[in-house]
Amino acid sequence: MIGRRTTKKLARAVAERFAEKERYGNDYEMPSAKVYDFLFEHGFAAAFCNAAESACHGGVREFEEFILKLHTGETVRGLKSNTPLEVAEVEGQVYIRKLAETLLNEFKAWSDPEPFARSIEAVRHGMRKPGIEALEGSLELDGFSFKDGRLLHRESAPVDSEKCWRRLPARWP
Repeated sequence: MIGRRTTKKLARAVAERFAEKERYGNDYEMPSAKVYDFLFEHGFAAAFCNAAESACHGGVREFEEFILKLHTGETVRGLKSNTPLEVAEVEGQVYIRKLAETLLNEFKAWSDPEPFARSIEAVRHGMRKPGIEALEGSLELDGFSFKDGRLLHRESAPVDSEKCWRRLPARWP
């Protein structure tokens, strides 16, 4: 299972990939057409593409919440209202995994040292290496590795982050 921390890093990386500075002011906006096209080109379901496009209209934070709510199943329940929460959480994990895999593949293709133009394209699209490396590191802690363009799950994670967080006391001393 991809954990909450990893989902947060994924949401941040995807937002960094698409967010654009507004013409006037210092705020960032999410270009809904670019997000929709990206998801459509990578084979995401039409309902998911449409929901992501709608989330863009609320700005960067609302779009990040759209991705975060995949982890809790809320986004999937918004797509399919009669889906039980347990099923929605599993489907949310599928979307999270596919989105992470797609983003990592895109970054790896752009960071290929062969053509200089690809790295320029990555910078232009806002794909920052630290954000992608943080996402990869977090995925590794959750028991995933990225090899040959695929996100693979190991049988056991080196650290079960969800269990560790559940064991912590409610209040720190």
